Amino acid sequence: MYIFYNKKIVQPPGCINKILLIMKLTTLLLMVFIMQVSATTFAQRVTLSENGTTLKKVFDKISNQTGYDFLFADATLKGIKPVSIQANNEELKIVLDRLFDGQPLVYTIEDKAVVISKKEPSFLETVKNKVSDFLKPDSTIYKGRVYNEKDQPLVGATIFLKGATNMSISNEAGYFQRYGTPTSILRP
Repeated sequence: MYIFYNKKIVQPPGCINKILLIMKLTTLLLMVFIMQVSATTFAQRVTLSENGTTLKKVFDKISNQTGYDFLFADATLKGIKPVSIQANNEELKIVLDRLFDGQPLVYTIEDKAVVISKKEPSFLETVKNKVSDFLKPDSTIYKGRVYNEKDQPLVGATIFLKGATNMSISNEAGYFQRYGTPTSILRP
């Protein structure tokens, strides 16, 4: 009644290699599919058609479409020129790059928020501005001597140009030297 099989049941040679290859390819395809799905969910798409609109209104429309919040101080947007933008199903980062092009603002994306701040000039721009202000062709050198009623020099007297933020101090002989524009007037 019982049948005993003496021969071992073995799969043909090379079949295990084919099964392993199929498993590896299936795993690879699943990983690629999952990564593609997650990448498309993170890439927010924006469609806008604005002409001469304030940044606040554009931020509201982008926020409604993407769910991202825009964080900024009201003082940050004062004096910002109106913007015009055309975007048709474009990524949020590309739209924001185009929106802030030529504006004195920068943005960073943190979680589900876009943080907006004033653009800080680089060190080279700051130095360039200071040197160009100092070397303006219309700047004038103001020289003079500070003394009291007995014609004695006043050492360490502070001299300001009207409307200027920096100052000059007289030396031990009472002399001072200051650069400024011809419209600047010495304050008494």
